[in-house]
Amino acid sequence: MLLTFFLFCCVTTATHGFHLQEALDTAKCLALCKNESCRDHCSQPAGRFEPYPRIKEQAGANVTLHCRGMNLLIIKHNPGSYVIQRSVSTSSWGPATVSNGELSTFPNLTSDTLYRYRLYRITQRGFSLAETTDWFSTYAVDYQPTQIEHISLAKIEQESKNVCQLRAEIVFEPVEDRSCNYNILSWAGEHDLINFDLKKTSEFRFSLRDLKCNQNSTLSIQSGNDDFSKLSNATLFTFVTPSCLQIYQNLTVCAPERVKDLRTEYIQKRNDGSYDIAVNWSEPVLQPDNYTLQFVSLQLEPRLLVVPGDAIRAVFINVHVRLQYEINIVAESIGGVSLQSTISGSVDETSGR
Repeated sequence: MLLTFFLFCCVTTATHGFHLQEALDTAKCLALCKNESCRDHCSQPAGRFEPYPRIKEQAGANVTLHCRGMNLLIIKHNPGSYVIQRSVSTSSWGPATVSNGELSTFPNLTSDTLYRYRLYRITQRGFSLAETTDWFSTYAVDYQPTQIEHISLAKIEQESKNVCQLRAEIVFEPVEDRSCNYNILSWAGEHDLINFDLKKTSEFRFSLRDLKCNQNSTLSIQSGNDDFSKLSNATLFTFVTPSCLQIYQNLTVCAPERVKDLRTEYIQKRNDGSYDIAVNWSEPVLQPDNYTLQFVSLQLEPRLLVVPGDAIRAVFINVHVRLQYEINIVAESIGGVSLQSTISGSVDETSGR
């Protein structure tokens, strides 16, 4: 079965190529708008506003490099509306970008080149003092991406009303090269295989859907360059989804848990030297409807016992000496039948003494 996946992303709005005053007008429009339909008309607000005032406040953007590629930089900053200018030298600044969110994407850059950014925060009162970032470099054309080190399981949750249809959220950490691109390979069985790419990722996480209960899943993540012509070594991560009972705690939709602590006790009969064999087990957290036990021996026909769900003991009577046997037990409910538990032994003249 082909699995599907779901990506998590941040809301980011960015418009490129303004002169600074045009960008300030657009940003002011965004700051004053209270709904999406208004924001849709903010890309060409020329002439709608008076010159935007400068206010003596710090931008407080706290910019960091989110990720990068050969021709791409994505910077992360505190949420808000910003006018952003880009520079490749210490003396001049390029056209402005209007950004509304916490990530700003800059495509179509030159490989192996240093860039820095200047940000003005936009509020309804005006635009802040400029905040200038560190220098950030794009990849060289022949750059070899670095292998990631840490993958973790953030959460597993029920995906739909279908029993045991689960979704897992996977989180990984980029290494120092901060690649924006990753190849993901996931498999949970012989046929449950998916292969997909995260490109220009806004978050270093993704979801795997249509997982089953009590399923062993393995992930492989490789960091890649922009066109995935170069890939890092793979990092593997394996996890097991919870059982049906761990999720639902309900025997109308789940089979009971396997019978635990199975043990036998021999009770000698006085008249003919035969024995009764008592089978004991631990009381489960959730009581099934009933238990079915099977006594199997090469010397005898199989014997069945069905006891109520509140029982923790059953007895096979009149078992003769010199007999090797095996006892199997399952718990049953509307939700299904448990995995089988088995205990074996032999009866001789010393049994029960």
